[in-house]
Amino acid sequence: MITTLSVYLGFDCDVNLEEARSLFEVRERRARGKKTYRSFCNSFSAVFAKKCAKIFRNGTQVTGCKHWKELADIIEAVCQRLKVTVVSSRIVMCNVMVKHYEPLELLKLAILRLDGIRVQYDRDDYPGMKIKCNYKERELTGLLFSSGSILLAGCKCADEIHALHNVIYKKILIYNK
Repeated sequence: MITTLSVYLGFDCDVNLEEARSLFEVRERRARGKKTYRSFCNSFSAVFAKKCAKIFRNGTQVTGCKHWKELADIIEAVCQRLKVTVVSSRIVMCNVMVKHYEPLELLKLAILRLDGIRVQYDRDDYPGMKIKCNYKERELTGLLFSSGSILLAGCKCADEIHALHNVIYKKILIYNK
């Protein structure tokens, strides 16, 4: 299950941010009791059902989606309102939650020393065990919890999700017996 999805989209033309701001509900924050725009000169944050699309002059970054459909709906709304077309896109980050069929013995797994895999666990500092491994020049992170929940964090493509999943299930969880 995808828990968080962030994507950057490039537009076919530049956007006039002042005009664009009036087309969206803009995320606001309070500063000393006053409502102010939460924006900078180069961007603003548009809100879509509690999700955020950070609008830049030449593109947007959409964060917080949990489903591809939700992301597609936000992209469609942004493009329609701004009258732009997406000409490039890239996944910035995708977190996926997996539920293991049994509880995990983190203390037992934390002592593993496997080639190319770094294990970090301090139950006083963080309730989960961190797994780090390299895949095609990127470092991937997995978080394992005693409940059996496993978070595949910061992946940028399906290959990275599968690679991290395989490392956790084929090299680490075989010792959870």
